[in-house]
Amino acid sequence: MAAGVRTWVVRVLLGALTLVVAAIAGGWVASSVRLGRAFDVPDHGTRAAADSTSVAQGERLARILGCAGCHEADLGGQIFVEEPGLGRITASNLTEVRDRYSDGDFERLLRHGVRPDGSTVLLAMPSNAFAYLADDDVASLIAFVRSVPDVQRELPETRVGVALRFFSFVEELRAAALIDQERPHPPTADRSSPEAFGAYLTRTICTECHGADLRGEASDFLVTPSLGVAAGYTPEQFRRLLREGVAASGEPLDLMAEVARGRFTHYTDEEIEAIHAFARSLAGPPGG
Repeated sequence: MAAGVRTWVVRVLLGALTLVVAAIAGGWVASSVRLGRAFDVPDHGTRAAADSTSVAQGERLARILGCAGCHEADLGGQIFVEEPGLGRITASNLTEVRDRYSDGDFERLLRHGVRPDGSTVLLAMPSNAFAYLADDDVASLIAFVRSVPDVQRELPETRVGVALRFFSFVEELRAAALIDQERPHPPTADRSSPEAFGAYLTRTICTECHGADLRGEASDFLVTPSLGVAAGYTPEQFRRLLREGVAASGEPLDLMAEVARGRFTHYTDEEIEAIHAFARSLAGPPGG
């Protein structure tokens, strides 16, 4: 290869490398700005309940909502995800942070996805579902968190890896950005009918896997059906689905079985009947 041609090739390669480095650096900075955006959410006045019944209800809700799964049964936290490229997502030690969090801070974290400093949690914590929780359920959850014994467990901080940073340009990863921060919160769940109560229950938990409209998700990571499939279940079959993760056909459903036995087994019969009543109304196409 002639010297002139060789020099030209080297310059082209160096130029291309410079562009790649600049693009990576620019993407890193832009993702940091986006992921680090602060949200100003006021104190809504929700305070921890003080009675033992509410503490017991908070413990039950913590099992159903998955708090005791991600943060461990003792609420001492764990490393939830740690993969090359993705980074590390840590479910914090709630018995340690509670001393720094007011009741209002916990409410903003749960229903608004916002920490005391205004930064937002990632979607690994489904605050976009918890946003529908009623005041009394939030008060019970906070009471439970404040009631458990201290756990001495040191955990590393969450670290967003390169893959998650660049994925954030395609999909919104900040819980607070997906929440209607102006939505009013009911003082208690609507129990005027089984369908109304079922709507409340499904919105606070099922949107995590079945999408915001509860009509299913289809992505590279997760494929779930519309809750309308409940129309094909008898009440007995639906109870078995939510408590054991077994389909109407008798086939065990891997993901549903894990969630059902770890979380949904804490639902009461009344709650399962209400979820069934509402889910049946979603059968058919949207708007049908």
